[in-house]
Amino acid sequence: MRPVIGQAISSSLFEIAFTAALVVGALLLVGVVISLAMFAYQSVRGEGMKDPRESTAGSPADGESELQEGNHDDEWDYY
Repeated sequence: MRPVIGQAISSSLFEIAFTAALVVGALLLVGVVISLAMFAYQSVRGEGMKDPRESTAGSPADGESELQEGNHDDEWDYY
């Protein structure tokens, strides 16, 4: 009788692990679908992705430069 009990226990462990893997996979799939739906909604109705060419930063005033001088111990002279 001993081998039958051992086989039943190992079989049930595999079934539990397989069921857990299926549940986790299903939750991940639901998360992906929700994320894609939110992205699509934001792209169509909401803010969506910003075009980097449409920057809200203004151009520097006359005489000002966008470059910033680094310190004496910086690797670069200007940033």
